[in-house]
Amino acid sequence: MSTYDKVVNNLQLLKLNRIPAILDNYLEKAVKEKMSLVDSLNYLLEEERIYKDESSLNIRTKVAGFPFLKTFEQFDFLF
Repeated sequence: MSTYDKVVNNLQLLKLNRIPAILDNYLEKAVKEKMSLVDSLNYLLEEERIYKDESSLNIRTKVAGFPFLKTFEQFDFLF
């Protein structure tokens, strides 16, 4: 098992599901742009945080049992 495979496996065990999905493409980009390790790690962790926030919001919305979803753009503030 390669080191890369171990990293992906550890990410999955830690339930960091977004990072393995974007890791291949991002590593290529990071090497091309000569990004620092800290910047790369920050980007990956930020992506994971955003993914978890969106997933959490979706789950809470489903559990709330709203009859339909409405965005701010769809809301009639004049009513």
